[in-house]
Amino acid sequence: MKSMSPRERVLAPLNHGEPDRVPVDIGGGASASISAEAYEGLKRHLGVQAEPHVMSKIYRVALLDEVILQRLKSDCRPTRCAPKSLPFGSLQSRSPERVSKSGE
Repeated sequence: MKSMSPRERVLAPLNHGEPDRVPVDIGGGASASISAEAYEGLKRHLGVQAEPHVMSKIYRVALLDEVILQRLKSDCRPTRCAPKSLPFGSLQSRSPERVSKSGE
């Protein structure tokens, strides 16, 4: 079996296919991340120096740095609804695209 990209690896089981290995999701979202305090310890252990970022201030969930995600071979990445420049808790207004029922 050929090596898959992380995207292909995650989509394969969703499409009832077989991935080249089990997809790994650490840091892809708040429920698949680690506490901010534990993350600081992980960064020290791996020798990674990076500014701390928190995905959820209420639950103290860390937003993992790309270098850590690659080191842990995570196939998932977090998505953001608002650009980083907006303050925590603000919403970005987006109007949904209109799609007709015929697909036009």
